[in-house]
Amino acid sequence: MTSEIHLCDQCGHTLHPDIRFTKFSSDTSTQLRSFFWPPNNDGTDVYREIDGIDNEIQKFNEEIERLRGSFSLLENARDGLVRLKAGRSALYSPIRKIPIETLELIFSFCSRLPELDHSQTISQHCREPKQVAFVSLPILSVAQTCALWREICLRKPEFWTDLVFRFDALYQTTPYTNTLRESSLTPLVTQYLSYSKSSPITIDFHAFGPRQTESDSSFGVPDFHEFVIGLLSILLAEAERWRSVVLALDYKLFHLDNFPQNGPIHMLANSQSGAVVFPHLENLSVIVAQENMSQHVRWEPHFARCVSTAPISQLMIPSCRGLDLPADRLTVLTFQDFEFSSIRILKHCQNLQRLQILSYHSGSDSLNQSTSYSFPHLSHFEISLIGCDEEPNAPDLFKVLALPSLATLIVKGEADDDGASPQWDMDAFSTMMSCSRDSLKTLNLYDVEMTSADVVEILSLTPHLTHFTCHLDGPMGIANDDEETDCPMFTVLDNLRVASDHDALEGGSTDLLPIARAIALLKHLVHLDLSNTWYAVDNATLKAACDVLESRFDSRDCMDLEYFRLITCRLHGVGERNLGRFNDLASRPGCRYTIVNSA
Repeated sequence: MTSEIHLCDQCGHTLHPDIRFTKFSSDTSTQLRSFFWPPNNDGTDVYREIDGIDNEIQKFNEEIERLRGSFSLLENARDGLVRLKAGRSALYSPIRKIPIETLELIFSFCSRLPELDHSQTISQHCREPKQVAFVSLPILSVAQTCALWREICLRKPEFWTDLVFRFDALYQTTPYTNTLRESSLTPLVTQYLSYSKSSPITIDFHAFGPRQTESDSSFGVPDFHEFVIGLLSILLAEAERWRSVVLALDYKLFHLDNFPQNGPIHMLANSQSGAVVFPHLENLSVIVAQENMSQHVRWEPHFARCVSTAPISQLMIPSCRGLDLPADRLTVLTFQDFEFSSIRILKHCQNLQRLQILSYHSGSDSLNQSTSYSFPHLSHFEISLIGCDEEPNAPDLFKVLALPSLATLIVKGEADDDGASPQWDMDAFSTMMSCSRDSLKTLNLYDVEMTSADVVEILSLTPHLTHFTCHLDGPMGIANDDEETDCPMFTVLDNLRVASDHDALEGGSTDLLPIARAIALLKHLVHLDLSNTWYAVDNATLKAACDVLESRFDSRDCMDLEYFRLITCRLHGVGERNLGRFNDLASRPGCRYTIVNSA
């Protein structure tokens, strides 16, 4: 180390150390590597040297702090200049040349909640594993950018019409009002509503309280419900402005007795009987938590009356107990839970175009088979069933439906905890198809217990199909005891092959030929998606798939298959010749053919 340290070239300021590091470092290192111990009569006062070193360190620290302060001032001044440069450069930003009207148009696309179908809406309202508590609007991300953009947003009431409420306390045990600071949140919601003035509003309200078991106390739940009621009261005061609303609530919030006299349901109860409480409500979705689905969710009469008189065109509800559907304008309807006897409630919904049942419970014994319910405009029908080991669950609802305009049918099955899958009802399907066979274009079947013969018969009843998806990942019965393969999909594929005159002369598959002639009428089929991971695809099944694809290429009466997928657990004994045939077919332009091994 030098005797002095130069700190400034301008003024020549230097620091003169009193102690040099090299003065003692060599001797000290040698002594530390040995058993040396300073003698008491040693002339070197080690402690005095240590005190001197401490003083020298302090002098360095003081000089460093002084220089650090100077550096901080320099850095702050530099950062200020950087910001000034960015601000001056921003004066030439192209976005500043955009007219205010154009910015308003751009911001309008950022102010709306995304449009979701009912299945997507339900997926957005699952229980949260952690506590969630916030109120937001899509436009906030724009309004918080800068003062100019905020001023533009505040001038447009329609930018503030979409509100999102998320309150979920799955395992919350403390008073919820303290967590959310209700005193500050309520004025904020009121302020957001004031920004939208008289514009129709869209509300996405999610409020699921703590889950309780028999061993739990009710501590925390009243606080949560009291908080939710307070917010609902604010929103219900704007009921005449409701346009599209999602209410994902605990089922107890629909019972009048659980609220104080100033609760939101009482506000509806005190409204005039002839008044339309929701004059602009077009879309309403009511969702209850999955753990509440076993409860008998029944509509509170006053709220049900208000819903029935609203001009609703799209409706999703957990059940229809106690509700008269707003039948005049209703075009889209989704039930979370639907019993066979509830079909009578739909008889006045003659304008219905889309019907979705997320959980259907069969019971055809109580249905009047002589009564048919016709829905002349229904084009999309989706029904989901859960298997039941005690009583078979099947889509027997088909028996009493007349759907002359049905274009899309989706049937989804799900096994129960014991592994029982819902069963297929061929008689019911045949009855429904008797008046819709000419209109059905898309048919999707998922995990419903049926045989390959059932699939073949289904195809014979739907001659105008363009899209067919059949995912039956379970054991299927064998349609013919003489089959040379154990894979049921062989029967389906063999019947989808377009039979030629040469086949008839050779007399092959005479038992299947009459059905094959019927299925050959599927001349518009362009999409075929088959799956069964219970069985392996063998060489005969792969050959049948190639025969189907080739026969439709060569036929002048049938359209080419644009999409083909076969999902299996594995390939077993597949020959190179048929595998090469399939690869050659898949390489043709415009064709998307795949075999997926799920193992």
